[in-house]
Amino acid sequence: MGSSASADFNISFQLDVKDVFKANVGINTGNRKIFYLLWAIVFIVLASAGFSLMMQALGYPVQLAPGSMWIVLFLPAFLVWRCYAAPYFAAKSLYKNNINLHNPIRYAFSDALITQEMATGNAVLQWATFIRVRETRELFLFYVQKHLAQPIPKRAFANELEIERFRELVRRHVQNVSLRGGRTAVAGGGNLEDAN
Repeated sequence: MGSSASADFNISFQLDVKDVFKANVGINTGNRKIFYLLWAIVFIVLASAGFSLMMQALGYPVQLAPGSMWIVLFLPAFLVWRCYAAPYFAAKSLYKNNINLHNPIRYAFSDALITQEMATGNAVLQWATFIRVRETRELFLFYVQKHLAQPIPKRAFANELEIERFRELVRRHVQNVSLRGGRTAVAGGGNLEDAN
């Protein structure tokens, strides 16, 4: 990397299946509208079934349709599949078929630009490449599209102080961020609020 010497952060890491899985789960659960809608549907179905069973136990002639019992079983299973099982199988397939995931990945982040080195090539990226950055417990997710993000594991950084400095760099350059510790920019408004 030619500009590595002036970079604020030079990191190197190798992803594994677990990292790719956690990134997939983070991307899925990061789409809060779909996530909350699915949980709301599950709650309504379970609450309806519970109400019917309670009314039957009290002696009121409320019928619990056999079809609704299948929904009670199907919806939670679908939610688990959608949020956790499908991302796991996708991660295994991606890891098996992507040579970049079997080799070290290097990034250099500076105020001017980001350079990336992978097994299949190098890239020089502008900060505008990333429409959103979100932090999970173990990863930073750099979104290049609404449902596509590049994961950077926190273990690539030397310590928590370096992670906090990295968060500040990201906040300076990406408008839509959801980061821990400090403040976060809210999508669409640029307002700041505390995020913990």
